[in-house]
Amino acid sequence: MSGLTRPRMRALIGAAVLAGMLVLSGCSTADPADPASTLGGANQAIDNVSVVGETWTEPRVTIGDVSSLGSEIQRTVVNGGTGPEVTSASTVFVKASVFDVATKQEQAQYGVLSSAPIDLSASNIPQYIKDAFIGVKSNSRIAVLLPSELMLESTTGAENVGDGLLIADVDVLDQSIAWGTPQAPVQDIVTISKNEAKAKPEGITVAKPATEQPELVIDPVLKGDGDLVLEGQTVVVQYQGMLLQDGKVFDSSWQRGEPAQFQTDQVVPGFGKALVGQTVGSRVIAIIPADLAYGAQPPQGGSIPANAPLVFVIDILKAH
Repeated sequence: MSGLTRPRMRALIGAAVLAGMLVLSGCSTADPADPASTLGGANQAIDNVSVVGETWTEPRVTIGDVSSLGSEIQRTVVNGGTGPEVTSASTVFVKASVFDVATKQEQAQYGVLSSAPIDLSASNIPQYIKDAFIGVKSNSRIAVLLPSELMLESTTGAENVGDGLLIADVDVLDQSIAWGTPQAPVQDIVTISKNEAKAKPEGITVAKPATEQPELVIDPVLKGDGDLVLEGQTVVVQYQGMLLQDGKVFDSSWQRGEPAQFQTDQVVPGFGKALVGQTVGSRVIAIIPADLAYGAQPPQGGSIPANAPLVFVIDILKAH
């Protein structure tokens, strides 16, 4: 997301700990119809952890006495999903909270685990991360208690790691390109010569505008059939960013080879406005004046000049 997101503060946990928290094995199920179900089965430490809240909302977690955890991981499904099952070939979108069991304090606030969805087929993804999600149905909430000694076996430089708790919501990213129905454009500054469902946009051209600072234009050229994107949701998108004045590309998730994910209120305002109110599966052209982009303070070291209006072509793939 080079040149797109604004700086923000977020509670963080060490990478080694977070990676270790994703090691899961074994599963016991709570009642998927009851979001307030206490986790786990009989005589397990995880029985003393409860999670309240719907999937894709911030969980309310109570950690009781889990001193009987021992050396084995305990995983459970808090809210069962009804979507496709995660496989070793899946790319998954995950939002999660991480807790320190000893202090019962949240170590990483509820949010995405990475800047991009996790491709479980990639060779650089450790097997224990893959095991976290394989076999879980899409749109489920899972929980795991992880003994510290297992993290220490898998990581280095984490000698002070304690037992941890991960609460994670998971969804399968089953489309990488917008799939909506073509729509007549509402502007003629930005054109796409090949604008087809389930095909990467080709032949994007930018005509020099009549004014240096145009008004905000939001042009959905493919209309998706998914849910509406809401303010503050986290979205998964593919996009290309260009300068309005000459069409020069300054950022592209397509060129990087992976989609991006972020909250609609943590990007430049014009980009967020282009997302909110659109439907998942849509492709949107956004022409953004400088005051809704970076204004006089573009990212340092980048190719965006001060007070530059921008253009984005955006495919909306998920929103939670």
